[in-house]
Amino acid sequence: MTNEEIEQLSLLEQNISTVVNQKQQYYKQLLEVDNALLAIENKEEAYQIIGTLMIKKTSQELKKDLEEKKKIFEIKHKTLAKQEEELRKQAKKLQEKVVASLDA
Repeated sequence: MTNEEIEQLSLLEQNISTVVNQKQQYYKQLLEVDNALLAIENKEEAYQIIGTLMIKKTSQELKKDLEEKKKIFEIKHKTLAKQEEELRKQAKKLQEKVVASLDA
């Protein structure tokens, strides 16, 4: 049974690593959106890059788009943070169980 638990623990740690990486990517995207919002703050017009095109928009249109993206990234980041916390709790319980069975 201990080998199964050790494999489960290893799988949990891999899942934690994946979630942490995804969370970091969304955090990076949040920073980029914040920087873009700052860059267009006092401008009337700005350009949005879509694929290989640059589209001219009013700063209000672009600000609206960026704020929507920011909300989405914040939700995804929070969701991943909760998921990471839950996985860490599961891993801790399983690790304690494995250590206890090895000591016995």
